[in-house]
Amino acid sequence: MKPNRIILASFLFGALCALTVFQIASCGRGGNSQNSALRGGWVSSGGELFKDANNPWFVANTKKVTYCIAIDQESISASPAKIQTLIRKAIGYWKAEFGRFDSYGNTVNPGIAIQDFELVDCRTDPDLRFLFGYKTLATNEAEYLARGNEAIGVAVRTEYDEVNLKGRGFIYVASDRGPFQYDRDDELIPQAWKYSGLLYRVLVHELGHVFGVPHLSRGVMAAPFLEYMLKATNFQNHLEMDSLGSFFLPSKEGYINCAVTEAAAAWFKLPPRWKCLRFSMPIDNKADEFEILGSETANSPVLSLGLARVGQKMPRVMELKIGVIIYLTPRQKVFPKTNTSLQSYMAGPLFGDFDFDAEYTAKDGTTRPLYLRFGPDGYEGWDLQNGKMHSLIYFRRNCINVPALHDPTGTMSMDWRVCPNP
Repeated sequence: MKPNRIILASFLFGALCALTVFQIASCGRGGNSQNSALRGGWVSSGGELFKDANNPWFVANTKKVTYCIAIDQESISASPAKIQTLIRKAIGYWKAEFGRFDSYGNTVNPGIAIQDFELVDCRTDPDLRFLFGYKTLATNEAEYLARGNEAIGVAVRTEYDEVNLKGRGFIYVASDRGPFQYDRDDELIPQAWKYSGLLYRVLVHELGHVFGVPHLSRGVMAAPFLEYMLKATNFQNHLEMDSLGSFFLPSKEGYINCAVTEAAAAWFKLPPRWKCLRFSMPIDNKADEFEILGSETANSPVLSLGLARVGQKMPRVMELKIGVIIYLTPRQKVFPKTNTSLQSYMAGPLFGDFDFDAEYTAKDGTTRPLYLRFGPDGYEGWDLQNGKMHSLIYFRRNCINVPALHDPTGTMSMDWRVCPNP
């Protein structure tokens, strides 16, 4: 199954109207000098001309991207070696994510994140510069950002070739110590970049913008995610390097949730004191059943709890969204316009949640209905109690706590959404 092939012209047009335009993608605590809510000044949203502002900086005709790294070591708590490693890992993350798709429903592949990235000296005028710390900014860059401490990270496209659809610019990561450190307000932790998991997520977020992913409603690309992540009450949930998970499609490896409630543990018949459930997601192999496993801890041996048999081979697709949209400028020479659903646009990968109706059979032979929704960053499960859908289990990676919406029809019962440890 290739859900990315589900391209509807009307849906694409609606998505274009809904996306927020950015030439500067500021993440956490601020915006540019004209649009900073922190100053109590004018702000705007909606109705801007879309055009190429959200385009990926590099597409199929760009085979190699040169990048450099500049570090103000006095104001950055991470070592140069760690920074270089994390940049490579963040680039690899997006290459793997985009690599899960082929042509995104177009007749040609736009070629997002297929480029070779070569580290060079900053004096060679590379395509992309990674700037760590306020003192790495040139005068015009510092003026553009106004105050470098009002953003945790920011991707700024400084040039765009409308013929070759190629951008150039920089990613700025704010100082995490010293007089120019990001604005903490006693809520954000100091020296955050000494934690590899936090700095890695900042780089993934900002590189997502370079690859054309705008701010979205949830996950690592949510607009407030970086600020939320650095809060003293939340940062420990995001320290693990490998817990970021998939972005566009549900994880092939499945999900491990070690914050299972007592009610869910009883429903799945976990042994006493066991807190971990492991789910696989059957969409990639089109299996009609999948195993649900339990363990005492994340690293403990697993025990098979039962099988969930899917009532329909193909899941219902919920909340389908377009992750990247490429505006084909009138002067561009890269793609024939006939390759798209709309003459001026090409679609990148789609993402969304996938619903399954299943029958769960425990090891003791008892059966009961189980309704599952898998998404790129987690899953939800419901059972049926007294004719109503009852929230049984909920797990999201990289999530932000929000209250659940209660179904006005009264057919569903949900509590507050809680972000468990990854």
